[in-house]
This record gives sequence, structure tokens and C-alpha cells, in this order.
Amino acid sequence: KVKSLRSPGLVLLATHGFWVPSESLHTTSGRNGEAAKRAMASSGLLLSGANWMVPSKPPGPPQPAGAFIEIPLRSGELEKNWDGVITAGEFEDIDLRNTWVLALSACGTGLGEFGSSEGVFGLQRGALTAGARNIMLTAWPIRDSIAATFTPEVLKEALNNGDLASAF
Repeated sequence: KVKSLRSPGLVLLATHGFWVPSESLHTTSGRNGEAAKRAMASSGLLLSGANWMVPSKPPGPPQPAGAFIEIPLRSGELEKNWDGVITAGEFEDIDLRNTWVLALSACGTGLGEFGSSEGVFGLQRGALTAGARNIMLTAWPIRDSIAATFTPEVLKEALNNGDLASAF
């Protein structure tokens, strides 16, 4: 349903974010366009139905609540198993032209691949390309309990005063 949004004024997605460093994608290409495409497929949101991506017990020591989990993916896995996953590249195709605020209440939504002189390839680039004027995201883990309180409070204040930046 996220992919079928048509120019909403405000969008709040409370879910899980992911970022897979490009070396983890196990793909190679000498063309810049392919590198950018790969980078835009390496970050996104895990929505309902994305459980196939997360191991039942992550390897290594137990993670604190809200910890960002790096998900190892093989090349092409996102493209074949898209259900429940929306990548940064897919965000570019959503109609967010009249969206004042896109709030991504999820860990690591501000992460992505840095391209010299081109900025960060990730969810924020996809959302800006789609037309969102303001994007609320994180570059760190955030506990669900804190996000459930903090995000609505910031959005309520932003709506009351008409300015997202001053709402923080």
C-alpha cells in the first residue's frame, strides 16, 4: 500500500529500517549508473511480510532493544523477494509531490552509501526524488517505546506551528 500513495500531506511509517553496505551485496560493476542503482537497493524499510529476511535468532551476542541489525543479502535477493520490503530506489517511484513531512520512525533510515560529490544514496534521496519536502529519519538505533512517544509529539508540534525544524 505504501507504493500506491498519491501525494499525501503527511506520512508516518513506524517500522524497521535496514542498510546493507555495498560490499555485502556481492555484486560488481564498473558503470556508475549500476553502482548508484545498487546503492539505492541497499537501504529501505521492512514492512509487514518482510519476516523472511530476518533470521529467527540473529548470530552473535544478544542485541539491546532497538539495535540496528545488519541483514546479509545475496545479489538480487531484494528484487526477487520484494513483498514487505521497500527500497530507497522504490521510494523514488512513489508520488510524494505534496508531502510536507515524511516521518520514517525506524532505526537507520538516514544511512546509505556516500557518493563523492553526489551525497548519500539511501532512503532520504529516494524520498526527496519522489517529492517529499521534509523527511524525519534517524542515523542510529531508536527504541520502539521512545519512537512511539517522540515521533507523534514532534509531528503534532510541527503541525501546530507549521515548522518541522522548530518542533525538535
